Amino acid sequence: FDRIIVTAAAPSMPLELLRQLRPGGVMVIPIGEENQQMYRIEKLNDTDYRKTVHGSCQFVPFVSGR
Repeated sequence: FDRIIVTAAAPSMPLELLRQLRPGGVMVIPIGEENQQMYRIEKLNDTDYRKTVHGSCQFVPFVSGR
């Protein structure tokens, strides 16, 4: 994907979503359980990412469909 926007908080970085991001793509996702932070992750190539934190936030928890 070129862009992924996640609207529920994941307890940790979901590797499945990172794998689906194309090089040059961007994902915005809230990470954390009680203390959540908004992350912007840019996939630089197949193995490298640039992660920036954009402050505290509060989202409902991410629920796995498994």
